[in-house]
Amino acid sequence: AQSGWREVMRCSDDGARWAEICEQAEVEISAGEERLYFTSSEVPVIPLELGIFGSEIVRSPNVLVASLDPACFGLQFLEQKLDSYKLRLNKKAVAELLQLADQKLTAGFLFDHAYAHLELANDLHDHLVGQPCGPALWSQACCLSEAVSLQLARVRTTSLADLEGLAAVFPELRPFEPCARRCAEARLDAAVALLRRSLRAPQSLGDWPPPVGDMLEADNLDALRKFRNLEELLRRYSPDASTGCCRKRRRKK
Repeated sequence: AQSGWREVMRCSDDGARWAEICEQAEVEISAGEERLYFTSSEVPVIPLELGIFGSEIVRSPNVLVASLDPACFGLQFLEQKLDSYKLRLNKKAVAELLQLADQKLTAGFLFDHAYAHLELANDLHDHLVGQPCGPALWSQACCLSEAVSLQLARVRTTSLADLEGLAAVFPELRPFEPCARRCAEARLDAAVALLRRSLRAPQSLGDWPPPVGDMLEADNLDALRKFRNLEELLRRYSPDASTGCCRKRRRKK
């Protein structure tokens, strides 16, 4: 790409202006790569009318500054992990980690990243109050269920049997098996276990668990609904749950 820009500069009557444009483009491309990992920086934007620079500022979507790839955590202590996020040892940090996980999923199905952030949120919550964090465990189950749904969508099927012999996706998201079908089954089983733990968790960050109707409508639990009888699972922990109490919410387009 850079060689193409240089060629444009050589053919232009205004080489200095194009050199400035190319330099600014490289700055924005670099900033774009950083924003994939939610680092924060202020970058001047190239205006629609080329030739006027530095008049606007774009900020990356997250205020946390360090690369948040969970692979870098290793065997770090809780305080060290939180320091990577520029967070402190308090309940506010739990809420911020929950929000960050949601942003990771919204940004592009970064399941392993979101799962790690939620795991850290649960560890921090347990450290602070001696109890698991229901919302974090619930969202981890959602990560696993959604990963199974996306695996099925990529091969255009709704049957786990059709995944037999295919390669599993999202290898950094545990549990993981090379075979797509075995991986999907393992992730669904793990998601069920997480849901059970989440529904037993006490209130701490607000009302928990959410209303049964909301849980039954959750779009990101479609795989559990289809392959692990989500409604029956919820009924065991919520006596007022019933298959006819609400209709499934349509996905937003």
